[in-house]
Amino acid sequence: MKPCSVTPRSATAPRRGFTLIETLMATTMSTLLVVAVLGAYAMYSRAYWRHAQLNSLQRNIRSGVDMVARDLRSAGYGVPRPYSALDTWVSWMSGITNPVIVVQGATADDSDQLILTGVLDEPVSALSLSSSVGDTIIHVAAGTGDRFNLFDRKLLFVGQLEHARIVSISGDALTITASPTASGVGLKNAYPPGTPIELVSVVTYESNPSPAGFPFTPYLLRYVNQSTPPIDVAEGIAALDIELFQVSSGANQAVDLSLRGRTPLQDGNYTHPDFGDGYRRQTLATRVFPRNLP
Repeated sequence: MKPCSVTPRSATAPRRGFTLIETLMATTMSTLLVVAVLGAYAMYSRAYWRHAQLNSLQRNIRSGVDMVARDLRSAGYGVPRPYSALDTWVSWMSGITNPVIVVQGATADDSDQLILTGVLDEPVSALSLSSSVGDTIIHVAAGTGDRFNLFDRKLLFVGQLEHARIVSISGDALTITASPTASGVGLKNAYPPGTPIELVSVVTYESNPSPAGFPFTPYLLRYVNQSTPPIDVAEGIAALDIELFQVSSGANQAVDLSLRGRTPLQDGNYTHPDFGDGYRRQTLATRVFPRNLP
């Protein structure tokens, strides 16, 4: 049998590969695929960013409404009557003649200011010793005397029964008077140790719609007595809208509370129909019935 022979391939024989046209077509298709992927990524990234902003805004608005509504329901609790003489007790602020005061914004689009008076927070202390009728000195729990002052943390609601203002402070011993204008007026009731001592405060809510600094996020502020730094209670709140009204003749007052929020950044693909900018806005409204108003 004759062995078969293989003719070696010439070293100079041409090798088959991609032509220039094939290379250009492959490059073009790859480029188009990359462009499509990047376009889809950008689109979904914008959608995710937009929904993330709106979800955050919804949470902030709901949180702000809950806090304002909570204070509104308690406004008037622990407030001395008659309200017409309230400013004699609340001497650190002027114009406080009602537990709920609304200062309307200059225009319909501007934020309102809401001023609430009452015991709006937990008791700040309790009696460490019993007190008798006519006492002008009370002793509060050890180490809590520094929670009071002679300026705007001086109006007390003692035992959920009567009011007193602080005249002087010595450690945890408070010299008080049961009169808004005269000193030396003692307590009308006796109280055992552990009796709660509450503070009557003036709380103000307002919006800062255009704060300085990135990302220029508006926020809702809560001032307590105006002497302490305000607390940012909810970001994204551009406007606070309040309306007081009587639901019906002889009925208690009701309050329509509305918070309007906006996203911190503008969307370049969106124009607000009313404001003409790229901020997306949402509004949450509720009706509140304060428990302690006539």
